[in-house]
Amino acid sequence: MRIRRRGLAGLMALVSLQAVGQTRIGGERVYGVVSLVADHLTVTGFESTTGTHIAANPTERIPLQSDSLERSVLRAAHKALTEAGAGRVVPLLIGDGNLYEQQGRLVSGGRAVLPSSLSQTLQTQQATHLVLVTKHRADARMKTGVETLGSGRVEGLGFYVDRVTPRRSVGSGDRTVGYIAPHAYLRVWLIDLSGGRVVGQRDVLESEVVTPREDQGGADPWKWMDNEAKMKALDALIGTGVSRAVRELAAL
Repeated sequence: MRIRRRGLAGLMALVSLQAVGQTRIGGERVYGVVSLVADHLTVTGFESTTGTHIAANPTERIPLQSDSLERSVLRAAHKALTEAGAGRVVPLLIGDGNLYEQQGRLVSGGRAVLPSSLSQTLQTQQATHLVLVTKHRADARMKTGVETLGSGRVEGLGFYVDRVTPRRSVGSGDRTVGYIAPHAYLRVWLIDLSGGRVVGQRDVLESEVVTPREDQGGADPWKWMDNEAKMKALDALIGTGVSRAVRELAAL
């Protein structure tokens, strides 16, 4: 999968779906929205846990050369906040590679410590709150609709690929080997910018086990979906999971 790589040179221009020049009214909340999840995809392979308590899944990183999935996160958050009537929304696209690398240290002990470049941008936009979306690592629980599959752990946006486990296709009952499951494992934070306090957080653990078409039996599960289908699947999982998480946080 090859996608245009974003330049990681610092905070990029604001991408606001409302007029950035609007003034703040009274006690209205103004939400900055930042996503740090789509600098790369992960492709995680199945690893048997027999004889060990630690599943060390083989994982490959695929650098993303497009900001389309980051925009998917911003759209989902913007839509949820707007529908909730929560306040003005200012989505931001981030091009700072350091922020992606340091995202695990931005929130600690119930408080957020943001770099000055981001803080100044949020202040310029009169933001009162920040919706921050980061990668989340958790047990692989790939959803089929009736059960969950997988072992080990996955993180962020990507695909879990099992090439060895025998399965039966739902409906037809045909025997297949392996599966591919796009996933979005993310954490959504709501931060009060007046003091950096974390108001709340929600985890997004979305996934979907893909069943092969009749003519794909025996093929490598990675090839069951072309690049366009892979991106559409991730976009759909982002839309479902992020929207739900943001709606819940907006009510706090």
